[in-house]
Amino acid sequence: MGLELGAEDEPGLSIELDPHSPSLRTYEVVDGTLFSEERPDGPANAVAFLTVDDARFTATDGTIELTYVGPERVGATFSLQMEGDDLDGPSDDLSVQVTGALDAHSSP
Repeated sequence: MGLELGAEDEPGLSIELDPHSPSLRTYEVVDGTLFSEERPDGPANAVAFLTVDDARFTATDGTIELTYVGPERVGATFSLQMEGDDLDGPSDDLSVQVTGALDAHSSP
């Protein structure tokens, strides 16, 4: 399941959850190469990406907790540590902490 936060076709926050059938649980950020790996003794996996005007970030640590799941809505809280790159050229290490809550309606 994916969550897209931002205007359509504009920069924003993208979150992917695995397994793709959402349920009330905590998802833990993992490296993208480990996204589809099952961890029977651990939380479900998540990856997240943030794009802003001139930088792109990837989550390196954090959690997403689904607080409710319905046929057309999902609620969640999240706290993500993200590392990034300046799209305009070389830069020092960029990092951001992204936290929030959402009440999302599904779209076709």
